[in-house]
Amino acid sequence: MHELLEEWQGGNRVLLLDGGSGAELRQRGVAISAPLWSAEGVHRAPGVVRDIHRSHVEAGARVVTALTFRTHRRVLERVGLKGCSLRLTDTAVRLAREAVAAADCGRPVVIAGSMSPLEDCFRADLVPDLEEARAEQVERANELAFAGVDLVMLETFNCSVEAEVALRAATDAGLPAIVSFTLGRDGTLPSGESLRDAARVVLPLRPLAIGVNCCLPAAVGTALAILLEETRETSIRVGAYPNVGSALGPLGWSFSHHASGGGLADSARVWVEAGAGFVGGCCGASAVHIAAMAEVLGSLLV
Repeated sequence: MHELLEEWQGGNRVLLLDGGSGAELRQRGVAISAPLWSAEGVHRAPGVVRDIHRSHVEAGARVVTALTFRTHRRVLERVGLKGCSLRLTDTAVRLAREAVAAADCGRPVVIAGSMSPLEDCFRADLVPDLEEARAEQVERANELAFAGVDLVMLETFNCSVEAEVALRAATDAGLPAIVSFTLGRDGTLPSGESLRDAARVVLPLRPLAIGVNCCLPAAVGTALAILLEETRETSIRVGAYPNVGSALGPLGWSFSHHASGGGLADSARVWVEAGAGFVGGCCGASAVHIAAMAEVLGSLLV
């Protein structure tokens, strides 16, 4: 395991993740949309992706997550990129690694790979058959291991079933993992499961940490309280990296990536005081937000 992860897991300091990339890609003129989302940047604008990663490292992020969220076979085949999953996954990880080297920040930075639900993150009804999901998530984990990631971020999972499958795949590939669920306004997963029930499915597999992401910041406090209760007798850390902006129902999100990062940073301080061991930002969170969090959290960070 990466030395920084060992130091973090064995102590009480906080791990600062990076932010999102979609809003920044669009801001820099890269058109992204479903189903590829950020993978469009890896495919068509690698230099921009590298620059975005670098800005987050320079802002203070200690984990840079390669844009592999949608570089898997199922999605790529839908857009005419059959047979490209390994190449694009490896490219995404290389871009993250190059960004860390270019930043030359004088501190260790973890390179993470993203594993997501195979279908829509907010449509648990679309989760594939269990055996099909297992085969594809194993393929994803093995590609990330080949690319040389230090960590897997299991992100935006909408149900415990696929999260468990993906976590087992990452573990079997020899990769430490953080697993994170997305929540609706009512605090439940899109599957209708409670966060507590979902946590109880994956915690026996001993991830490094468990958390929530791609949700409203307002949902984080209650979520952390639940996860802290469920992990009380373990060394598993908890945390969150929510979206920045306002939910607009079926229209999606109104992002505020031009705004000051102070609001998210102040919230992060409250979460850390409550017991969060990792924080960061998801959709709409730019390097500005990460820099603000780094400043506010200061000596609390690993």
